[in-house]
Amino acid sequence: MVKQVKDFDDLPAAITVWPGLGEAFGLSRASCYSLVKQSGFPAVRVGRRKIIVPKDRLIEWLKNQTI
Repeated sequence: MVKQVKDFDDLPAAITVWPGLGEAFGLSRASCYSLVKQSGFPAVRVGRRKIIVPKDRLIEWLKNQTI
């Protein structure tokens, strides 16, 4: 289980979409799965149901986001 992070070093190498991303970034379940559906979001399907997000790809994706 991942608690809300203050530093990227606190993240595990691979994060589950729910509850991992939700707890790490304070997002709802719906928000986490909305992110996964976004084009370019670095989610990887493992098997039929499990979705993970590699930490290094998530950090790179976050760096490339602008408001």
